[in-house]
Formats: sequence, C-alpha cells, structure tokens
Amino acid sequence: MPKITAEEKQRNKEQVLMLVKRHYGIRTSEIAELTHIQRRTVDNYLAELEGEGKVYKDGVLWFADPDAGSWLRRFELAADEAYTLYLATRMFVRHTDKQNKTALSALSRLAEVLKTDLPVDEQIFEAAQSLRAKEKQSAYEEHFTTLIRAYLRRHPVQITYRTAVGNEFTTTFHIYLVEPSAIGYTLYFIGHSQHVNALRAYKTERITAVSVDLDHHYDIPEQYRTADFLQNAWSIISGAETEHVQLRFHPSVKARVLETNWHPTQTYQEQEDGFLLWEVRVASTLDMEPWIRGWGADVEVLEPEGLQEVMKWHVRRSAINYGLNTAVSTDPTNRLLRLWGKTSRHSDLFHPALYHMLDVAHVAQQLLSPRATPRWRQVLGHTLGTNPDALYECSRFAQKKNKS
Repeated sequence: MPKITAEEKQRNKEQVLMLVKRHYGIRTSEIAELTHIQRRTVDNYLAELEGEGKVYKDGVLWFADPDAGSWLRRFELAADEAYTLYLATRMFVRHTDKQNKTALSALSRLAEVLKTDLPVDEQIFEAAQSLRAKEKQSAYEEHFTTLIRAYLRRHPVQITYRTAVGNEFTTTFHIYLVEPSAIGYTLYFIGHSQHVNALRAYKTERITAVSVDLDHHYDIPEQYRTADFLQNAWSIISGAETEHVQLRFHPSVKARVLETNWHPTQTYQEQEDGFLLWEVRVASTLDMEPWIRGWGADVEVLEPEGLQEVMKWHVRRSAINYGLNTAVSTDPTNRLLRLWGKTSRHSDLFHPALYHMLDVAHVAQQLLSPRATPRWRQVLGHTLGTNPDALYECSRFAQKKNKS
C-alpha cells in the first residue's frame, strides 16, 4: 500500500477527530467504517489524538476532550445565511460524481463551525457523507488538488491532455478560472494554453498528468479576472463572436421553459397558437445541444441551419435505435443525393457526391475559360494530354446539365 503524505495523514486525523466530536461515544470499528480508513490506521490516529489531549477512551468508546482547543475559526451567520451554505453544499454534491478529499475535508470543517441549535450543521455533515460515498479516483483527486494550488499561487502547470477522441498532447497552461459544469458533472480549468496559443477549457477527467513550475509565476489578464468573459457561453465554450439560436417550444412545456432564466441574452415571444418562440445568442451551440435534445419532441430548432441539421441527425439515429421506419425514399433522385462526397463529424450530415462533382466542374471551367491566362491553359492541357478548348467544352457541358 503506497505511503500517504503528511498532509493526507493530517486530513484523515481531522476526519477521525470530527467524527469523535459528533458522537458522544463511538467505537473504533464505527470510525473505520464511516471514514473507509483501515482499522489499524484509525487506531494509530486515535492514539496520536489521545497523546495530543484531544480525545480519550472510556471502555470501548472514544470521546472528545471538552477542554481540547479547536483550530477551526468560528464566524457569525444568521439562520438563513447559514442555510444558503447548505444549499450550495447540496448543489456541489449533486453535481459531483467522484469523491474529492479536499471538498470532503472542507465540508466536514464547515459543519463543525456551524454547530448551533439549528439543524444546518447536521445537514451539511450528511451532504459531506454523501460525497464520501461517491466513486474514489486517486488520480482525479491528485490532479484536482495540484491544479487548484497552482492556480491559487499563479504557478504555470504542464499538463498532458487526452481529447474526447483519444488523442493526447502536452501543453504549458496558465489557469485563469475554474468553472463547474452540470454537463457531465465536471469541472473545467480555463486559461491560456501554449499548445494553441489561445484560451482553452480543459476537462479535469481528461487530464492524465500534471506538473507544476514552481520557479515561475503568471498574471491573469484583466479581462479574465472574473467570470464575465463566459457571458456569451451556454456553459463553457466562450468567444467574442456569437450566433443566433431560435427555438420553438410546444405549449405543453412553455411554462417550464419560462420558469428559468437560462441565459443572459434570452428573449421570447408567446405566439397566438400557444407555442413559444425562444431566442438566445451564444458563442457556440456545441454545449447547448444536450439541453435542446433533453426537451425531445417538444422543441424545434428554427435557427441556425447547422444546429437544425444536427438535431435532425439525432432524430434519425433515435428512430433507428427504436426500430422505427427510417427507409430511404426509392425515388432515383433522392437515392442519388444520398451518395456522399464530404462528411461532417455527424456521419449523416454530408455534401452529396453529385454536388461535389458539379463544384469541381465549375472550378475547372473557370481555370480553363478564355479569361484564364493562355500559358496556364496550355500547361494544364499539356499535363492532361488534350486540347484546352476541348476541356473547356466538357466543363460547359457539365454546367448546362446542372442548369437543366
């Protein structure tokens, strides 16, 4: 079993001490079960805490010494203020799918500080235990802690990043902001990436290695010192340029759509037929797509055309998955247009081969037309082993067929 660091040991001891404080008498086996720490290790921590005068044992039960000092600093909050911390805690826990020892330690400390006659500390403590029950990934926790500390101290980091399609690259990275995202229950580190010499957002789970440059520091540019630069983003993808998105919602979901202010730029218009015309401007529709798909058949994309085609692709794929009739028309023209020439990241979105061939013919026509230089026409004709005029006539034939 790998040896833990002194800092990890201290955190584990704090967890043990807080559990003892919360229970008026608790067994060693119960502490081991609640903390997921081996019993022998718990015994060692309790022995050290006993030597420090913070706990004592009576029979088989451990108790906190009421005279022991606490390193936690208390602060005053009104009841409603304290409860907002619980709501923030619940939001964090619900949108976190992995155990995070740093957050676990912080939430347990917060629960200890907020002990009053109100139940807020108990609820925060229970939220912390929910976090403890989540999947533990040591590499994720290590990378998270390293990146956060580097960010707070403004040290550059070198990261190895695995893209969504499995490619890896290494880059020097200056972290400007850490932003949670409900999409994928994850955190993104946003900053300047030397790999592309531009602003990038890197998903924590895709970072496979981290090292910190302790000898250097960086300054965060003024425009990135707050989260305002994300105002054009739907979630994470930001940029100065925006595109207009127009959606049409069914009357059955109109009320639910209007209950939430989804984006600072959103506008809407209730139509006479009961439908809702909803509009927004975002830097990218990529991280907006899952939200749109979540409304199912109750929403229709009107603009932009590219997003509309993406949604059509997903509908066709869903129809195939559920065994619905997706047969392609037997009409010869439609079948011909199903032959693709160029594709996009969605295999069902493509530029038909026929259109591609006509595009090439038009380009060739311009290169061989009388408007082109004589030398160019001669060189091209010589290379192809034919008369340039004959080639030009062929391209004109293609154009005529297209017009017909």
